[in-house]
Amino acid sequence: MESLDINNPMNCTVNLIKKIKRNLTRKSDNLMRKFDISSGQFSLLTALYYNEGLKASQMSIYFEMEKSTMSRELKIMKKKGLIRYNKNSKGRGKEIYLTPLGREIYEKALKEWKKIQKNIINHIGIKNFKALIDINEKLQDMREKQAE
Repeated sequence: MESLDINNPMNCTVNLIKKIKRNLTRKSDNLMRKFDISSGQFSLLTALYYNEGLKASQMSIYFEMEKSTMSRELKIMKKKGLIRYNKNSKGRGKEIYLTPLGREIYEKALKEWKKIQKNIINHIGIKNFKALIDINEKLQDMREKQAE
């Protein structure tokens, strides 16, 4: 087996993870295009499908997105008629809900997402998929410890 030089910038973990993300995002975006949404918007629809009434600030934290990026994505989704806002009864922030169209698009896109998810897992193997989950958790732990 070939030795891996971890000190070589060509083996940078950040760049490797970015490449993986771009490859998966490209594949998912191509599939979601038929529903006139991006893979990122599919993720936001998923969050709202299972947790209606979230606020943009809560979603920004969960998805680790800049507030401006979240705001831009939600604005696009509102313009497409996928979401609606309700003023929070406590007067702080707007709760976000799926519209009937948003629900319909999500449910159709979910069927396609399941196909791509299965395809990716079949291609990389369940062991590597579980390793990705483990890596993500370890990086989360590292980030939280650094924040302390």
